[in-house]
Amino acid sequence: MVSINLTSCYFLGPIDTDIKTKNVDFDNNDIIGTWKLDKFSYEYLSKKDKIDSIYITFNSDQTFVLNNSSSLFLPKTNTNFTKKSGIIDNSQTKGNWKIVQYNTLAQKHLEFTYEDKTLQSGINVYQKDKEFQIWYFFGDPDSGERLRFLKN
Repeated sequence: MVSINLTSCYFLGPIDTDIKTKNVDFDNNDIIGTWKLDKFSYEYLSKKDKIDSIYITFNSDQTFVLNNSSSLFLPKTNTNFTKKSGIIDNSQTKGNWKIVQYNTLAQKHLEFTYEDKTLQSGINVYQKDKEFQIWYFFGDPDSGERLRFLKN
């Protein structure tokens, strides 16, 4: 008898099992406001010892302001190839945001368009109890290399 096991990446191991990751129902009003990067996320950022107050402010006119980083969501491979990290450069980034529905994944995501017209996708909105959380992974979600923002 032959047994075949199928495995798939995206088990979301580093995510608490109480967090809803699929079919999360949110709209613009749930996103509007100021979101702070959680303490654990600083592990994956360059110059992490120099700053601990990264925020994204989502405005009702669908603009956003990200303080302290113009490249927060861009992966940067360290020389030892063990971690990827966003970059803190003490610059303010602005742009527009919108909610995008991916029917094939049964999920909505946030999408950013920066002032220089660069597009950033893959920004997830998850839900724990009645609170929403914004997550971004630097590659494989099972690695735990992520950024998480919590609403103030």
